[in-house]
Amino acid sequence: DGEGAIHCHGLAYSNDASDAETRYMGNNLFFVSMFDHLYQRGYAREVPGAPMCGCVEQMPVVTRSDCTQVDVTETFTFDYDPLAGFSVTVSDVDIEFNACQGLNNKNNDLSAYVARLETEGKVTLAQKNELKKYLVENGNCDNAIERNLASKGISRGFSPDYYDIVVEFPATETSQFVHGICVVGATEAHAFSDTDDNLFYQPISNFQNGEKLWGDRTYTVTGVEEAGLCESGIFLQPNLHKAIDTFTDITVGANSNGNDDLSICIMLFDNDSRNGGWIDFLTENRFLPRVGPTSLNGENVLKEFNTYCKTFPDDKYDPDITYTFPSPNGERFTHGLCVMGATTAFAYSSDPDLHYSMIPDFKDGVRGWSDRTYKYTGVNGPEMCEGGMYLRPSVVKSGIDAGTEIVLEATSLNGSVTACMFLYYTQRAGLDEFVLNGSYMESQRFGFDSKPDVMTSYCKTLPQEPTAAPIPVLLHEYVEHFPATSTSQFVHAICVLGASTVDATSSDPDLQYTVMRSSFQNGTKLWDNRSYTVGDVV
Repeated sequence: DGEGAIHCHGLAYSNDASDAETRYMGNNLFFVSMFDHLYQRGYAREVPGAPMCGCVEQMPVVTRSDCTQVDVTETFTFDYDPLAGFSVTVSDVDIEFNACQGLNNKNNDLSAYVARLETEGKVTLAQKNELKKYLVENGNCDNAIERNLASKGISRGFSPDYYDIVVEFPATETSQFVHGICVVGATEAHAFSDTDDNLFYQPISNFQNGEKLWGDRTYTVTGVEEAGLCESGIFLQPNLHKAIDTFTDITVGANSNGNDDLSICIMLFDNDSRNGGWIDFLTENRFLPRVGPTSLNGENVLKEFNTYCKTFPDDKYDPDITYTFPSPNGERFTHGLCVMGATTAFAYSSDPDLHYSMIPDFKDGVRGWSDRTYKYTGVNGPEMCEGGMYLRPSVVKSGIDAGTEIVLEATSLNGSVTACMFLYYTQRAGLDEFVLNGSYMESQRFGFDSKPDVMTSYCKTLPQEPTAAPIPVLLHEYVEHFPATSTSQFVHAICVLGASTVDATSSDPDLQYTVMRSSFQNGTKLWDNRSYTVGDVV
């Protein structure tokens, strides 16, 4: 401090060698180090023990850094020679050196600029996270010192050699962090943070309903037995409910009891931003999410948890079924997933906002999506996945990216499972061809709350060959092909007498038919997209 403030300045560039910031990074480096800093400002000393200029991993840990980007205008000249053909040369280059334009309008900040490059796909998430080791942001020096000491073998907590299983979770990325930790099948378990001196964990054996969830709150837990999660396990009670710093490291250690599988579970509030940014880590490392238990404030429900559990050692998770669903086209996509015939089921997607949590015993009353309170109704029979494992999406319809890849993993009971996708009849996001191509078994309509007939289940057996539609048109005893319509609009309905089964299809992906199996009579609704009914049926 006696020598004054230390100025740190950096630059970053794309992994793509053809990007302008990459091609002119040498110009940027010369401008910052030699012209701006040395020539104009007179900066000529390095931090003791570090180079004056170097790659980030060679530099000391700092709180923040200024940042300069290049804005390049290139002029190209195209020449044509009848004998030699075309040639292209760069005839003029104009380079401007400006303060970096970072993410969320945070400018002249190297960390924010790298975050922007990551969102644009120019650097990887791993590269962005690696920078956090050296550029820790204001207010995090104490955490950085703890990390540095830990890298030299000096740290709070326990020796990793003491426990059979040790899991190091990533540094939290949110300003608040609400969580719980539970371990099943262990004789002892402990958790600690080597970066937040105010965070401690109290091991509580025989976790049951009514247990206090956090040391600084009176909130309790319910639904432990019903959810089948962590019951009788060791609950590692955080002393803090939410006041946990950004960049907090947390490590869990446990010793197996030798008789049961050892599982480590992380409890995060459902549809809550105070999740530490851990969901991607938990998903990638196959911590399987299930819904429950629930937190209480007195007798009032506070919020429901999603509990992410992983059984150790890692080879305990060995799914024999993997299936990739067709991708939506970016329009509204209202869906759900369900699996029958599996001991475990897990789904993940390429959209960072779309996650799935497993609910066993799918039936009426199950909540459909994490960001809505809608509950399913009219669920009946295996074609609607009754009794299966429902994989609840985190979002109901908006914000799911076009081309999102959705992957199912399951461990079957007998070598095959039945996988079902539920689709809202007007919000299929371009999947009509997928659901009408005969490879899926189609259910009758069911729904939720005030809309009881808007969802259809499409199921197929995996990994067997695609199942045929339950009533293929070509296998009917009688088939009638009507001529193509020749008008711009077509108002019609179809009725069949004296048949045990009936079906209708069309070449228009938006036109579908619902078989009303009860007797056609006065008051029957005529079209799905209208409330009109029929009268004078004789």
